[in-house]
Amino acid sequence: MAAIHPALELLPAIDAALAVDGLDWAIGGAVAMAIHGYARHTDDLDVFFHGRDVNRVLFALRSAGVTVATIADPYHFA
Repeated sequence: MAAIHPALELLPAIDAALAVDGLDWAIGGAVAMAIHGYARHTDDLDVFFHGRDVNRVLFALRSAGVTVATIADPYHFA
């Protein structure tokens, strides 16, 4: 069985924060691959959401204590 990806530890906080406002979201990239048993070394968590919701998503995550930084505005954050 594959080891749990370290970035998955963020999922409960992300899920709780975005559920409060009913925001749709999904994970992708290496973490999604790891859930399906394909290990790939990376330390990021790719979270996808509707572009129209960017401000609501960022506010919800930051309000829940999740650190979010802009990499390339308006759609790429860390």
